[in-house]
Amino acid sequence: MFPIMIPEAFASLLAGYATCFQARSYPTFQWLVLGWVQCLGRRTLTAVALASGAIGQRHVSVFHRFFARAVWSLDAVGQVVFGKACGGCRRSTPCTWWATTPWPGRAASA
Repeated sequence: MFPIMIPEAFASLLAGYATCFQARSYPTFQWLVLGWVQCLGRRTLTAVALASGAIGQRHVSVFHRFFARAVWSLDAVGQVVFGKACGGCRRSTPCTWWATTPWPGRAASA
């Protein structure tokens, strides 16, 4: 895959997600986020892939397989999103309520 040309600030924002994906899946994630931001109209998977400019370099099935078969952690992605959202909070203590809050199917940590 050819290098993705994105602004440095946006690349640093996406860099936090690198640990959530396998090495082969992370570039596909970058293409999808870039396409989602640039897509006009309905954000179908094919429209997002087209908007990213990846079609022609990668087959559209790569993006469908990302959601069907790629190994990545939705929980880890959620933690990165929440961490980035809490990063703007002015707190003297870190945001940790999510680690102790009981969720369906998960017991609360003590």
